[in-house]
Amino acid sequence: MDANQEMRRLQAECDQALAAAEDARDEASRYAQENALLAAELAARTAELERLRAESERREAEARAALKAAVAQAGSVLAEQESAGILQEELRVTMEELQAANEELLNATESLERRVLERTAELRRSEERLRLAQHYADAGIWDWDIVADRVTWTEPYFALYGLSPATTTPSRDAWLQSIHPEDRPAAAAALKRCIDERTPDFVVEYRILHPERGIRWLLGRGRMEFDAKRRPVRLVGLNLDVTDRRRAEEEARAAREEAERANAAKSRLLAAASHDLRQPVMAAGLFMGLLRRRSDPAATEVLDLLQTSLDSLDRMLSSLLDMAKLEAGIVSPRLRAFPLSDILQRLMPEFEGMAQQNGLWFRIPDKPCVLHSDPLLVEQILRNLLSNAIKYTQEGGVTVDCATEGDRIRIDVIDTGPGIPDEELERIFGEFYQTGTSGQDHARGFGLGLATVDRVARLLGTQVRVSSAPGRGSVFSIALPASDSAEADAPAAQASAGGNLAGARVLLVEDDPAVLAAMRLMLHEWGMQVHAASSLAEVRPLLDALDVPPDIVIADYSLGRGKRGTEAVAMVRERWPVPAVIVTGDTSARRLAEAKRSGLLLVHKPMKPEALHELLGSLLASRAA
Repeated sequence: MDANQEMRRLQAECDQALAAAEDARDEASRYAQENALLAAELAARTAELERLRAESERREAEARAALKAAVAQAGSVLAEQESAGILQEELRVTMEELQAANEELLNATESLERRVLERTAELRRSEERLRLAQHYADAGIWDWDIVADRVTWTEPYFALYGLSPATTTPSRDAWLQSIHPEDRPAAAAALKRCIDERTPDFVVEYRILHPERGIRWLLGRGRMEFDAKRRPVRLVGLNLDVTDRRRAEEEARAAREEAERANAAKSRLLAAASHDLRQPVMAAGLFMGLLRRRSDPAATEVLDLLQTSLDSLDRMLSSLLDMAKLEAGIVSPRLRAFPLSDILQRLMPEFEGMAQQNGLWFRIPDKPCVLHSDPLLVEQILRNLLSNAIKYTQEGGVTVDCATEGDRIRIDVIDTGPGIPDEELERIFGEFYQTGTSGQDHARGFGLGLATVDRVARLLGTQVRVSSAPGRGSVFSIALPASDSAEADAPAAQASAGGNLAGARVLLVEDDPAVLAAMRLMLHEWGMQVHAASSLAEVRPLLDALDVPPDIVIADYSLGRGKRGTEAVAMVRERWPVPAVIVTGDTSARRLAEAKRSGLLLVHKPMKPEALHELLGSLLASRAA
């Protein structure tokens, strides 16, 4: 049970105890009223019985007197007998009435006594339940008569504070003095605010120094009563010991901070490892490009195998970069209408080839599905889903399908792979998590593909749904808004890819010796004039020595000792408005955000030679235009 649930449970128990106390007080009042009514009824019945007895005695005396007078009187014996008989009959009827009234009174008395005993027992049970609730909740009830300024505390209240009824007189000041000095002003202010603002509920938490149990945290909850003019007249409530809940909250907070520190350390480690890996991979890729241009056909097979290994490592580093961009918050969706077929046609050659190599089919839908979303981010989701599907499928194949669901289009990536057990479905989107072995030889990556998919999907306002049957395959689905336009927006025109770079002047600023050497060789191979600097300190003297400005600047973002490639670009642009490219292998969220704020074109290491050639050609062509 977490801290919030424990708090809600304590608040519920507190409210129940308050309600029970009020119910018990009301019930006792009703019992007292009923007892008073029954006592009054008993007194009236007793008075009636006494009256009937007196009436009976009076009638009996009168009958006897009349009988004596009749006997003494001269007259007929028969008349005397008749008179005596009449009087005796009247006496008998009176006595029967008296006996009936007496029995009725006895029955009423017994019923009253029985009801009093039952109500008394019920009241005692209610009091016992309230006492037990107070005991097990560590609760103490207080009652403050504001008009008379009279305070009463229950026995559990004294025990809660470690106070003695013999030495402590309940009062508002005594309550304040029992609170920890650091919390006393806040508690007093809360009480004053409740009275001044006439709020019905009073809630406050504070510490006390218990003489035996040390520092304890208490929760005070009360309910204000008002008179007809809305003036506070009484505040009744109880205190609960919430030390365990507060400790749980502190432990949870400490654990959360520790997890955040561990996560930050992990991010720093990954960023540092990624940066250190990207530098040699960048150099290796450039050297590989040079070797391909200069090697004989016999070495092609070896170079292809080496290129495959580099490509695998490049994909792993790219997954780290994708995650770092998302963590840095520098990815913002750019929404527009576009046909899904545009993305699938770009992905088709790549994944169809991968599928054929593994003996699988790969199918895409022949349907006119037009979306309104970010095509680059949608492509990133599909690329990761397709890569996973083909990677884990050993027979059968992978199919992409789309269907309309109201105002959204659902895209399904369906595979015939091993499926995912139910117990792993909630974990597959976690970072660095991978399911069981696939039995294939290609690299498995870092387990960031689905974590990236999940984050990008949420960035697009959707979520990834998964249905899977072990042994039969899986379906990964996303639903995106359908476009309400008949035709998709035309994609933004791209700068024409550069062709011949010969003769172009480039200022290269790179602090890694291997990357600097590889870049210089590659740029020379393309016929460019290279002016290289290995640190920021070398840039200004190099610029002073130039007779003509460079056509383009390529600068590494991190130049060591806290220096930045953006500073090198700024030095150049103080003199000439030159296009610039910032290259970085640093994938920390902070560095990515800093680089993006610079407003310069940012590319990440490792960068393939052909991609670098195309980028430089595009920039030079744009400048010429």
